[in-house]
Amino acid sequence: MDYACMTENSSSKCLPRKNIGETCDDSYYCLTGLVCTGSSSAKTCQAQAYLAEGEECTSYEQCYPGFNCEGTPNKVCTMPASGCDGSELSCPLNKYCNTTTHTCENSISNEGAVCIFPSLPCTLGMSCVGTCKRLFNGTLNSACHYDSDCNWNENLYCGNNQKCTKIVNETGVCQDLNCPKNTQCKCSSSMCEASSFTTGECQSAIIKLNQCQINNDCSSVPHPEFAQSCLMKKCKLQMKERQLTCYPLHEYSEYIYGPISTPSPSTSTTTAGSGSESVSTASPIIGQTNILRIFIYIFLNIYIFILC
Repeated sequence: MDYACMTENSSSKCLPRKNIGETCDDSYYCLTGLVCTGSSSAKTCQAQAYLAEGEECTSYEQCYPGFNCEGTPNKVCTMPASGCDGSELSCPLNKYCNTTTHTCENSISNEGAVCIFPSLPCTLGMSCVGTCKRLFNGTLNSACHYDSDCNWNENLYCGNNQKCTKIVNETGVCQDLNCPKNTQCKCSSSMCEASSFTTGECQSAIIKLNQCQINNDCSSVPHPEFAQSCLMKKCKLQMKERQLTCYPLHEYSEYIYGPISTPSPSTSTTTAGSGSESVSTASPIIGQTNILRIFIYIFLNIYIFILC
């Protein structure tokens, strides 16, 4: 969560991670999404690389690495004269970096169109496996490059043979070290079972986040988890759902996503693409009505005691 093992008064303690501007020795001691940067004698936790080209900035550290923060009257992140650096993250959404010309060019947007992995990719939400295909669309034994090319609802992942392979739950006593790829040892069953990252629930969360990112035209950046990134401003709920669904709970950060809450299934609605949500949270164990009843009961007992 938002604590780290730190040395204080010659003893190790679990202490809150450092916030923006606080001194640090390593990024491990900073809140998730922050990095420890600065001169060796004056390092502080700062947010970095959460803004894309054209987004308003106050310092170049906020922009993609190597970009500038310049312009008048408002400063924005700008690509250097040398162009993009070969990574898709240095280009706007649904563009890729041509490594020959160092210019950003359009990714393939038509499903079924021929693509070249990895030099001529498809747009967000699709993967290049000979042709552009929807993510998680691969069936058993179909070709793949990444796990997300395969259908996680069918317990498939991309095997070493570059084909969608079935995750097999192995019986008997197990340890994580001897479990197959994309499985983990479950204490409740002592079996190697599908890890949280390759489940149908995680697949659904990723699809919703991708759609929100497309709807809001948010470019991908190295650190989208910082509060002022486009994804956190427009798709925070989808980001939170992916974090809770796809990653271990100990990696969840309340500093970034807020408290973990369980919405009522019958009234919770999420609008993919807008990041908005109307939630009626489940009633607490002791609701307001019960608290009032307890207060009245205690008051009456005190009153009767005094009269007696």
